[in-house]
Amino acid sequence: MFRNIKIRTKITGLIVTLVALVALAFAIFTYQVNVKAERDKLNSSITTIADQQAALLNYFFDHVATTVKFLQRSEQLKTQLATSPDSVAGVLHTIKEIYSFSEVYLTDKNGAVIVSTDAGNSKGHILSNLDKNFFDRAASSMQYSAVRKSGENYFTFGAAAIGDKIIAFKLSLDPMYKKISEISTAIYHLPTAISHLTPHT
Repeated sequence: MFRNIKIRTKITGLIVTLVALVALAFAIFTYQVNVKAERDKLNSSITTIADQQAALLNYFFDHVATTVKFLQRSEQLKTQLATSPDSVAGVLHTIKEIYSFSEVYLTDKNGAVIVSTDAGNSKGHILSNLDKNFFDRAASSMQYSAVRKSGENYFTFGAAAIGDKIIAFKLSLDPMYKKISEISTAIYHLPTAISHLTPHT
């Protein structure tokens, strides 16, 4: 059959076949480059979002630590605590409003509430069943409790010594939890996004 075809037709067919193969190879190469670029872009976006959220967490806890250091250095607060710790309720409400804490507590070294902004933890109660070890550690450095959940709300407690008392804060983690949950959802859906970029064989 090929013997009956003219040489010119054979050469034309060969050239068309070579051009088609080159075009196909170029298309496959371009597709692979585009898929890799999309994957890199997706990974870069997720890394950037994760870095931003890590910075948000660091900022949040740095803000709490800075606030505690400021309060620990306040001579007025120390004097008021030493002379009449029961009269600092107004100060605790001010701290709560200024620094956006959920609740603020003043406890003794064992965690028994002296005064607080939280009606559910009045004088004499142990703060949200935190153990004595937490307050022992808080007497020497800033401490955070494990994350707790109440209904749909996430929170933690931070505490540090001021004089011979402990000042503790209930810190709402809801804004950060929502952000982190968005990232987790994006990462969860990452394999699906990548599968759309990958050719099916």
